[in-house]
Amino acid sequence: MAFPLFTVSQLSLFFQVTGGSGFIGYHILSQLLNNRYFVRAAARGKKIELLKKALSANYSSDRFEVIEVADITSGDLSQYLKGVDGIIHAAAPLPGRVDVETAFKISIEGSLHILREAVHAKVPRVVVTSSIATFPLPQGPFGANDLAVVEFAEKHTEIDVTLAGPAFTYGPFAPGFECFLPEPDLSALSTNESIYALLRPGNTRIPIAPGAIDVRDAARAHILALKFPPSTEVGPKRFAIVSPHRSSYRDALTIIAKERPELKDRLTDATLAREWSLYTFPVEWQKIDDVLGLKADSFILWDKTALDTVDSLVHAEGLWKEKGFEVPPLFHHL
Repeated sequence: MAFPLFTVSQLSLFFQVTGGSGFIGYHILSQLLNNRYFVRAAARGKKIELLKKALSANYSSDRFEVIEVADITSGDLSQYLKGVDGIIHAAAPLPGRVDVETAFKISIEGSLHILREAVHAKVPRVVVTSSIATFPLPQGPFGANDLAVVEFAEKHTEIDVTLAGPAFTYGPFAPGFECFLPEPDLSALSTNESIYALLRPGNTRIPIAPGAIDVRDAARAHILALKFPPSTEVGPKRFAIVSPHRSSYRDALTIIAKERPELKDRLTDATLAREWSLYTFPVEWQKIDDVLGLKADSFILWDKTALDTVDSLVHAEGLWKEKGFEVPPLFHHL
């Protein structure tokens, strides 16, 4: 395996990312590269070449590398972690998208294996994507993962570990992500599936998701976690990350109808969108500001998230049309 040859004039921080072919993970890769960091992305199977293609479309190949890790839960990763300044472990399954056994294996065994290998390789910092569904009371495989990571961090203070739990995540796909959307496929849309459902006039099943975050802010939180004070100075770092802005589907439908009139006839009836008693989650804003440097007034507004997401989805539809697919696709289970 040939690794990038970094010269003295190119000195910069060097990070490894797992889950880089995912919705949040690819944004993390993009933001790291946009900030001139060097990146090694772990992938497996067909996603290796897809990730190379996606990144190559926008970034110089001497700043990133895609390596094959067939099983994130086992195997010697020392050769891949040599010289790495930090790891972002974003290979986290979405609740409800995989069976419990698979979720348990990926969440707990994957996280613990990455952490053990990080200790052996003397990687100073690791950020693990958590699930906001586990806040405040962990339950199921996702909560068990958080507890396992916290216990490991308490025993291995030689590395700094942060758990970052983004809320329901929406937003545009990062440039190049269209490589992972070759054809209409709901699962490939990740949580943007919920926004795509709003582009179906006959849809009556609008999900309940009080509390959201723009994917660009979620990625930013992960990267900031690599930079700020270690746990030995600020205490355990386990954060639920959610936008402070009201995240209403009814509001989203209203703003889309106003700003994208060409889509008005495609939209779900806004009156069918439920009003919620809560539109965000109470989180430790002061601690998030102090430790991550992530200020409440820096989050992307919900209107922008909704519009940018729809624009990104319509762009994906255009690519599908060029290939001869039916758009919008008939996803009867929405």
